[in-house]
Amino acid sequence: LQSAALVELLDPDLRAWSEGPRFPSATVGPIGHSATLLPDGRVLFLGGEKTSWGGGMAGKCGAVMFNPTTGEFSEMEPLAICRFGHTATLLPSGSVLVAGGWDDHLVSEVELYSPQQGHSVIVGALPEGLDVNDAVLLPTVSNTPRNSPAMVRAYFVHFLEKHPRGRIDSRTIQLGCNLAIDMGTYTFSLM
Repeated sequence: LQSAALVELLDPDLRAWSEGPRFPSATVGPIGHSATLLPDGRVLFLGGEKTSWGGGMAGKCGAVMFNPTTGEFSEMEPLAICRFGHTATLLPSGSVLVAGGWDDHLVSEVELYSPQQGHSVIVGALPEGLDVNDAVLLPTVSNTPRNSPAMVRAYFVHFLEKHPRGRIDSRTIQLGCNLAIDMGTYTFSLM
């Protein structure tokens, strides 16, 4: 059984789908990979699951970049650690923080992948037994922790008193069964 490696592209102006290039599933697993939208519009695909029906589950180390301008995939240097079901969070520096996931075991190593230089470096490890399957970068203008519902509410009440106007800088939309989460980073100006 082989999974289809078809890529479809959406033209938001025409609201129409068209067939794209074949997904390089020999490099990046057809399921369980991450896809990270970079600021320049390219998409970085990392890892994924090898499809070994009846055998153990194993991750891939592959990395490929999709360029929407050319409509082509290009292979990049692989991850340091093979994994699937991991997170890949774009950082302000343009690097991608890769954490968690599985190979034939729970992956604890955290790596920083540089799309600009096309390589990965291990930068740490998750606490033993922690399964990370989601992450969102949440910048803040305050270094004061708010660790009670009353403190969080007071912060936002004070913030809203300043009549903020904002724009979306980046966003991530995650779809699940009967669930959609829209999160991201914003720039606010205060009146």
